[in-house]
Amino acid sequence: MQSEWACRTATSKDYPELARLETTAFTQLGVKYYPLIDIQVALGSLDGLSLPLIEEGHYFVLTNKPGKIIASGGWSQAKPSYESHYSFSVDLEVQREASVRCVYVDPEFSGQGYAKIIMQKVEENAKLLGISRLKLLSSKTAFYLYRSVGFIEEKDCDIQLSNGNSITLHQMHKWIF
Repeated sequence: MQSEWACRTATSKDYPELARLETTAFTQLGVKYYPLIDIQVALGSLDGLSLPLIEEGHYFVLTNKPGKIIASGGWSQAKPSYESHYSFSVDLEVQREASVRCVYVDPEFSGQGYAKIIMQKVEENAKLLGISRLKLLSSKTAFYLYRSVGFIEEKDCDIQLSNGNSITLHQMHKWIF
């Protein structure tokens, strides 16, 4: 698989393609677990992909040989808006923690291990920069991916959407010393 793709740090020039990937992946892969209307509302209201996230320098893309972005994901120490509503468990030994953000795979390439490659890159980069704990809110779509790479579920969280509905996300964490 290594020769079929390349991994690099995302740049602001990638934003339009990454925004399309976010919408396509969340819509096509998420519709198995959530009503389409809730996916559309969530895309417009939850902390998703943003230029500031990309510009932090910890957001990565996998590209295939033609150069198409097939997967992406990163981490940030900036507090996502959802954290004001849901508290992650706090351990007194936490030195430095960060949130895994916006991990997406093009549905055409789903199930081929690309999300695990992105997660490995995220963990390596975070660990290199002194992060000891990663946390995230997972959709039902990605829950088993995160469990397979060592994340532990803390609890389920119902996120209220602006249309009055709610979606259930899974609060998870992983120590990466």
